[in-house]
Amino acid sequence: MKVLFLLKKGVRRTVTAFFINKQELMKLLFRKTFLAVFIPIFSFLLILIGSLSFYVYKKEKSRILDSTQTTYSEHLFQQSELIRAMFASTIKDLNYLALNASFLDYLGTSDPQAQKDLLNTMQPLAQQNWNYRQVRFLDWEGMEKIRFNWHLDSLHLVSADQLQNKSDRYYFQRSKQLKKGQVYVSPVDLNIEHGKIEIPHQAVIRFCKPIYQSDDHPVGILVINQYLNSLFEWLLKRNTNLEGDIILLNQEGYWLTSSDQHIPFGFMFKKHRNEKFSTFYPSAWEKLQNNTQGEVLHNDRLIVFRKFSLGFDLKNNKLFQEDELAGSPESQWLLVANIPNSKIQALQQMNRLFRLSLLLSIFILFCIAYIISWLIHREKEIIKELNVLNKTLEQKVNERTTELQKSNLELKALNEELEAFTYSVSHDLRAPLRHISGFADLLIKKNQADLTGQGPVYLNFIKQSTQEMNQLIQDLLNFSRIIRSDLNRTKVDMNKLVSEVQTITVESFPNQKIEWSTPSLPNVYADHNLLRQVWINLLSNAVKYSSNQEISKVEISYQQKKKQFIFQVKDNGVGFDEAYSHKLFKTFQRLHSSEDYEGTGIGLAIVRKIIVRHHGEIWAKSQAGEGATFYFSLPKTNNK
Repeated sequence: MKVLFLLKKGVRRTVTAFFINKQELMKLLFRKTFLAVFIPIFSFLLILIGSLSFYVYKKEKSRILDSTQTTYSEHLFQQSELIRAMFASTIKDLNYLALNASFLDYLGTSDPQAQKDLLNTMQPLAQQNWNYRQVRFLDWEGMEKIRFNWHLDSLHLVSADQLQNKSDRYYFQRSKQLKKGQVYVSPVDLNIEHGKIEIPHQAVIRFCKPIYQSDDHPVGILVINQYLNSLFEWLLKRNTNLEGDIILLNQEGYWLTSSDQHIPFGFMFKKHRNEKFSTFYPSAWEKLQNNTQGEVLHNDRLIVFRKFSLGFDLKNNKLFQEDELAGSPESQWLLVANIPNSKIQALQQMNRLFRLSLLLSIFILFCIAYIISWLIHREKEIIKELNVLNKTLEQKVNERTTELQKSNLELKALNEELEAFTYSVSHDLRAPLRHISGFADLLIKKNQADLTGQGPVYLNFIKQSTQEMNQLIQDLLNFSRIIRSDLNRTKVDMNKLVSEVQTITVESFPNQKIEWSTPSLPNVYADHNLLRQVWINLLSNAVKYSSNQEISKVEISYQQKKKQFIFQVKDNGVGFDEAYSHKLFKTFQRLHSSEDYEGTGIGLAIVRKIIVRHHGEIWAKSQAGEGATFYFSLPKTNNK
């Protein structure tokens, strides 16, 4: 028992393991086929949506950058206009001093009072403009004659022993080359005192104007040193709504202002000579050199710039005469907005939205691809199942078809045997029937007087029965002949055929008045002899079953359909109950007794057989006592 128990347990485990392995195998096959559909669909949708999303992202990014560029361009333009307006005021002050009467008196005489008057004129001007860090007059040899300095928030007149010789400085040398009435605008650099850069660093720009005596003899240079540290701070803090760095570059690309790690005025220090904009942004610098304004996309930042020169721009604004200002290429400035993409708020919002949309799109695409893949996979599974079912069904259909063909062949053979038997029996019965009929006739002619009692009556019954039997045999032969004969379709003149049959019918019923109603009928393609039999049977039936009427009214008509003609034969006879209409066209089936209306019950069966062989239909409608209408259809074309 224990061995049997262990054996059963082992078999159970083996069967369980088999089904588990089979289930795992089915799962593995499902995954492989599913992934084979899912991966291409998901990849295609991902590439499609990714491409569209990237296109939309690039368009929107371009729009945001264009909007940002417009905003910063307008800001740079406003700043450049404010700078020009401020420096225009400085130049006007310079011209005011140059043309002041006290200055002219000082030049024309060595009277101490004249110098005192000049000092009184220069001092208020220097005091009112705290950024005029130095207001000086240098003689034609470069020696300072008068100098006002701002120091520790106070204006001081520099003593004679502290005055310096500036003959070696570039702004003095360039100013000596000016024509009478011109003003020189220097580049921006750091202020130098006694040959050293001033500490703390002071960014300075110089406005110089040569002074001439009345005889056009040059006597000196009037100089205003305008410190720019406060201006640069203002540039950097001008608009807190703008996230980017606003910087100022000179013509060579050196920083004049910087809010980041870059060293300003690198050109004035040997170790910082490479501290140029072009070193850090070479491609952007190339565009800055070749354009007066615009924008550059450089890696992860947007650079907006505007180039302007104080001298030339002031001339273009017509604040001064055409030849009044003289600048140098070094006096050109570049206002630059350096905006990292991370500081463009709209761009950051778009980036966040794009990342979120992309993740959401990937999730949605995954779901769509999963559903589509599942549907396709399921469709394939259903197709496989249908193929299996179709094969099974096809096999069964083939088997059934073979069986039906075999049955049809057997049935055909039986029909042929039955038809042959019917014909043979009908033919063979005629000989003995003729003998019976002949001997009955002899008895009537020669021996009727010898018959007693009911003998003559019985003899008449024998004679009548042989006649009925002979008619039945004739009908069977006709029915068999119709079944066995070949169809010989020709064009049949239906009007002529019906007229001939009407004549035959009238001759068959000499004691019955008949009223015909016959329209013009169409020609048809049919077997003439068989169709003649149809009309004979239908018209004779119409007259026979209306013989109880004084006049038999027979109406013939037709309807034309798309592919067939429908002919009608209507009478005013006894009619029939439509509940039994299914018996009308069967052999040996009658709805009326032979005592009332003679016949064998084969006539309508013959009609139906002929019509069916012509690919038509036959039916009847009636009510008892109200006549009957028989319909039959024939195709329009000669369909063999």
